[in-house]
Amino acid sequence: MAEGKERWEKETYRPFVADSPERAVPYESLSGIPIQPLYTPEDLQGWRYEDKLGYPGEFPYTRGPYPSMYRGKLWTMRMFAGFGRPAGHERPVQVPPRAGADRPQHRLRHARPHGLRRRSSARSR
Repeated sequence: MAEGKERWEKETYRPFVADSPERAVPYESLSGIPIQPLYTPEDLQGWRYEDKLGYPGEFPYTRGPYPSMYRGKLWTMRMFAGFGRPAGHERPVQVPPRAGADRPQHRLRHARPHGLRRRSSARSR
């Protein structure tokens, strides 16, 4: 498999990128983990399907929280906490308790960029 990946990189990937360069941005996950242009089974050494991917409705829930997935309940989009790298998200959540607040204030921090105010428009009328 390693030989196939090296061949692909040399004969297919590099010539294509030489003619049509990739964008000059870091290719990484939201957590800052670099993303390679190709992954093969060799990148999954010690990786077990049951441990890492699992089955729908079972831990680690990577395939969804429901065993029937979304055949019974429609998929809904929800905002997730921790958008970005861990260091950038943990600090605003941890600082208020140290500063004397009784709970994290991250809800307002996330609501304001989306056009929401502290009070709903119904109350301010």
